[in-house]
Amino acid sequence: MSIKKASKLLIRQISAVVITFILLWLFSRVFIFNIVVLQKPITVTITHLICLALALVISVLVKGINEPLTMIFEETIKDKARAASGLTNNVLNLIVLAFLYLFLRSFVVAVFQMFIGEHLANITYDAIFIVVGLLILYGIVKQLTE
Repeated sequence: MSIKKASKLLIRQISAVVITFILLWLFSRVFIFNIVVLQKPITVTITHLICLALALVISVLVKGINEPLTMIFEETIKDKARAASGLTNNVLNLIVLAFLYLFLRSFVVAVFQMFIGEHLANITYDAIFIVVGLLILYGIVKQLTE
């Protein structure tokens, strides 16, 4: 595929991320629907479900940025395309992880609180994301040292 086509795909993908992020922001800050879907064991509203779905969609869209970038790498830096693609993939994983950490916190901590106390739920949530983040960072270091 040509660089021009890959660039167009990249622009489409980034545009989709931005549009979906704007929708997520609107539904989390402006359009709040307090219609309760689930009352017990935790309260879940329509807004929670919409935001959860949009956060997951954004994560998939951000990961999708790697495909057009890989095509561009294959056309421009043929000998280092695989390494550049792997490094980019790990950086995108880190971005997705940071994004999910911010937008899933309240929902996941509420679920954890059903089984463990509030303080331990927050610590567990943080610990899971720290460990996964460190594994991704290790992958980046590994890619850079190969």
